[in-house]
Amino acid sequence: MRCTACGSEERHCVRHSKLLERNGVVIVVRDVPMEECSHCETRWLTADTARTLDQLFPLLRSAQPGSTIVREWDDLTPTAA
Repeated sequence: MRCTACGSEERHCVRHSKLLERNGVVIVVRDVPMEECSHCETRWLTADTARTLDQLFPLLRSAQPGSTIVREWDDLTPTAA
């Protein structure tokens, strides 16, 4: 599959932090698995990873504005991707 930004066909698996923000609440998830273009470093989440992150949205709605919540990816998934 080609990179949508630069057209390169080279991708590799990496892990980086992902930030979710809504209404003044921030969730940082550390060590999220994703694919990265070897040429331009554009990153993509798999559908399964995105669904797991979507499960955090209730936390965004229920937390106090100004809150920052930090989670580890491996704590969110029974079998880490």
